[in-house]
Amino acid sequence: MFTRHSKRILALAIAAILTISLGACGVKQDLYDGTVNKNKELQRELDTLQNQLSTVTAQKDKIVEDKNRLQTEYDTLKINSADWLLLSEDDKAAAKAKAEVARAEAEAEAARAAAEAEAARVAAEAEAARVAAEVEAKRLEEQEAARIAAEEKAKADKIAADKRAEEAAKTVTTTVKEICDDFWNNQAKADLKYRGKTIVVTGKVGRIDTEMFGSGYYLVLRSGELLANSVFCYGISSEVLSTLDEGETITVRGDFGSGGDLGVDIKNCTVQ
Repeated sequence: MFTRHSKRILALAIAAILTISLGACGVKQDLYDGTVNKNKELQRELDTLQNQLSTVTAQKDKIVEDKNRLQTEYDTLKINSADWLLLSEDDKAAAKAKAEVARAEAEAEAARAAAEAEAARVAAEAEAARVAAEVEAKRLEEQEAARIAAEEKAKADKIAADKRAEEAAKTVTTTVKEICDDFWNNQAKADLKYRGKTIVVTGKVGRIDTEMFGSGYYLVLRSGELLANSVFCYGISSEVLSTLDEGETITVRGDFGSGGDLGVDIKNCTVQ
């Protein structure tokens, strides 16, 4: 290989000399250019060969390094083998026993580690099961609480609805003329209709007067000029009464007291 390289280098040098000589002698330009191009081609080939040589050298060095390492391992193995052959039977038995103990210890350690891992796994599964049970218990508890709350709400709603229905059943909405006519026409029937009921009555403000013995004020609602067509409302505060005007149409709510030819009394009144 190296001889061929040397020949190529020599040819390259000769070509360079010829190129210079021919150029100096005035040879045609195309011959000169061809020589220059050939020179460049030979240079590129020389560079490629140099790279290949470097690669082969590196491979050779690696082979030598591997050979030396293997030789060292082989020499060590020979020494150990020779040492083993020089040992007595008792020493060999002791060495084997020591190796067996080391093996047993390694197996025991592996078994211990495996046991610990298994215990940890079992503990983890138990903890996961406990947490899952707690979560499920909490869910059931919340579900039961929601059910109880729903039942309590339903009961409260029913009580409120029953109370509203009871109040509605106990409430009679009427006018001054209607309630007075009821008592004028049939007092017994009117007593049954209004006794124990809440009265919501609408009429015109007739007058505001003091109660007997001056214990407070009362309001008279009328539907006409006759005193019999009047509803007497008790329990309204003086502050509210002071804002009312005669002839004004209002609605009063109160508990039925009594009724007769001279009108109707209601108590605990409020102006709606």
